Amino acid sequence: VPYTENGTFYQNFEMSDWVNVNKDKTTLSIDGESKTLNESFYVLPQSSNESVSGDLVYVGFGIEAEEQKHNDYKKLSEKKLKGKIFVIDVSSPDGIHPHSKYLAYHNLDARAEKAVEKGAIGIIFVNEGEMASDPKIKFRKIKNSGVPVVFLKEVPGEKAKKLKYASIEVLVKEQMIEAIPGRQKGWRGDFGRVVMETHFPW
Repeated sequence: VPYTENGTFYQNFEMSDWVNVNKDKTTLSIDGESKTLNESFYVLPQSSNESVSGDLVYVGFGIEAEEQKHNDYKKLSEKKLKGKIFVIDVSSPDGIHPHSKYLAYHNLDARAEKAVEKGAIGIIFVNEGEMASDPKIKFRKIKNSGVPVVFLKEVPGEKAKKLKYASIEVLVKEQMIEAIPGRQKGWRGDFGRVVMETHFPW
């Protein structure tokens, strides 16, 4: 007899679904103007569930690369940074591509961590040029840098430096779905369940 709860060779298991974003509890307001979720902005996986308000400080790419003699924080004092919401460009000094000299610094996890280390209470990522793609809007795992983190879409060049004040509220939750092996071919969603078929070579 097969060693499973239902007495078959099939075994149920859980898998990650897209993170659920609470639309009523996820908001962004910049300089008094409310932004529309998923149209003007969206949450990034580095975010925590928090509500913050504060002055904005533009920190360029948010990169410290001593070997490249590049430091976006060099001219910003601790007083200028501490307790602020950081605005960070997702690109790098030479763009985002496999041959970039700043390849080790492209990861937004590390840049969010660095921002928090420098005193950020929130982070707004932007894309000011054409040398980088926007971050993905959907994700399955929350990485939680300790502060709310969002991406602001469609920011014309140089405008990010002029932003003054923001309020960010984020509420997201990871979701799991139950995967049920079955004879139905392909994938079939059914109230949080997925039925799938696996073929073996024997």
